[in-house]
Amino acid sequence: MTLGHSYEEAIRQGQDTIESWIMVAEQDGDPIPSPKPFIAA
Repeated sequence: MTLGHSYEEAIRQGQDTIESWIMVAEQDGDPIPSPKPFIAA
């Protein structure tokens, strides 16, 4: 979950969070799951 004063800011926050998580996972040698498509219900 992310917060932002606008939709665009929230998207940027989410992208930053994902990039940070991937960077730490790579440093720790943790597996990074393959991307999956988002399907809105």
